[in-house]
Amino acid sequence: MKFSEVFGNLAFIIKARVEGLRDFGPCISPFNSFPLHQGIETLKLRMDQHSRNALAVAEWLEKTPRFVVKYPA
Repeated sequence: MKFSEVFGNLAFIIKARVEGLRDFGPCISPFNSFPLHQGIETLKLRMDQHSRNALAVAEWLEKTPRFVVKYPA
């Protein structure tokens, strides 16, 4: 599409808005930004717990002769 033919004098403004939304997406809503922020703040705590849980499962499976478990210690 040729923006200047379709939108005339508003071509630059429309092109800047359309390409910005295409490349970066629209602005996140305040409600959606709050849970995202909360999730980022607690990510380290959750990942530490996931790692401890995975290690506990790997150690338990290692004691069972039916399984061969390889994991970084």
